[in-house]
Amino acid sequence: MGQTNQAVSSLNQALSIAKTIESISVVPERSLFWLLAQKYAIAGHQPKALETLSQARQIASTIENEQTRQQALAGIIQQQEGW
Repeated sequence: MGQTNQAVSSLNQALSIAKTIESISVVPERSLFWLLAQKYAIAGHQPKALETLSQARQIASTIENEQTRQQALAGIIQQQEGW
């Protein structure tokens, strides 16, 4: 349990840093928010995972290129449905 708490603490720090980044990778699997959401889910913190994935979705929705935006959003939605 101690390692899980330490991992979640590290994820929280990474999330704080990620919030200062204004852009998201065009590939959801490579986005920092997507990665953090995945790690929260693995650590058993589903509410935080879904909240972080929601942030990824909000950022992805601002991608100007229509096709790239749709691909990013589809990947995020697919991941969320998997949880």
